[in-house]
Amino acid sequence: MNGQALAAPAERTHLVVFGNADPLPAWVERWDDHVGRRQVGPSQTRRGPSAVPDAGGDLQAVTRSAASATVLVLPHAAVAPRRIVVAVQNLPADDPVLRAAADAARTLGAPVLVVHAVPTSFGERSIGLAEAVGRGEELLALGAQTVSRRCPTALVRRLLFREWPHEAVTHARETDLLILGGPHRGTRPGLGLTAQAAVLHAPGSVLLVPRSG
Repeated sequence: MNGQALAAPAERTHLVVFGNADPLPAWVERWDDHVGRRQVGPSQTRRGPSAVPDAGGDLQAVTRSAASATVLVLPHAAVAPRRIVVAVQNLPADDPVLRAAADAARTLGAPVLVVHAVPTSFGERSIGLAEAVGRGEELLALGAQTVSRRCPTALVRRLLFREWPHEAVTHARETDLLILGGPHRGTRPGLGLTAQAAVLHAPGSVLLVPRSG
């Protein structure tokens, strides 16, 4: 595992990178330079068959880091993303997540897909389904506007999933960058089910961004 700490003045946090990539891929370095981060800590690499943290050990390290930092988890083949997927759960708490997606799009030149999931516990005739879908569509529209304002050149689309959020995050393509919220700033450390599923099962790179509020 690689645990590099980089300063991120824009969000007043550090970027901690987990993965088997040593040195960091060029696209990560380019992204780092673009947003003004700098390397402030040494790299400690554990080489192994997979860069995805396991629940018994490295997931705990990711969880601890995500309590106060932005965390990037790289897969074994950390190629440059062809598409950025950003999950929005609630606003304005997820504003930092959307800003990170816009910054990544501006740096990497990749299109952005803003996603939200309405759980399958809402049946097709359930009371409250229309309200949940309507709220989801509103979140997606606001999220897409936030990304477009910060990165006007980005191609931004949005998609509403009808499944549990922790299931939806595993659909990213192998070369995608999935960006989603970590813990809220100032709260007790711990990753939610969706973030854990992303770290353990998403096939591409995963960025966990502390939520505001």
